[in-house]
Amino acid sequence: MYLSLETAKKIFPGDKCEQDSHEGIIKIHRHSFFRGDTLMTVSFERINDNVWLVHVLSEGVGWNQPLDERTTIETELYLKALEDTYKTFK
Repeated sequence: MYLSLETAKKIFPGDKCEQDSHEGIIKIHRHSFFRGDTLMTVSFERINDNVWLVHVLSEGVGWNQPLDERTTIETELYLKALEDTYKTFK
C-alpha cells in the first residue's frame, strides 16, 4: 500500500491523498475547476505470494462533475505510474 500512496502523491501533487488502513484503501481527491472533481479509490486483492490485483475506481463527485474521459485518463495514468514505480522498486 505504501508504493501506491507514494505513487499517487508523486503523479497528483497538490491533491489530497490519504490511506485508510481500516478499509485497506487509498483515496485520491482530485479537484479541478475546469475539468471537474473526482475521487479515485485504490484497493488491493492478494491472489498469491507474488501476484496482487489492483482495483482503481475514479468517479465524479459533487456539483462539479468531470468532463469527457477524465476518469478513464487519470485511471490509466495512475496505473501506468504504479507499474513503473513497482518495476523500479523490484
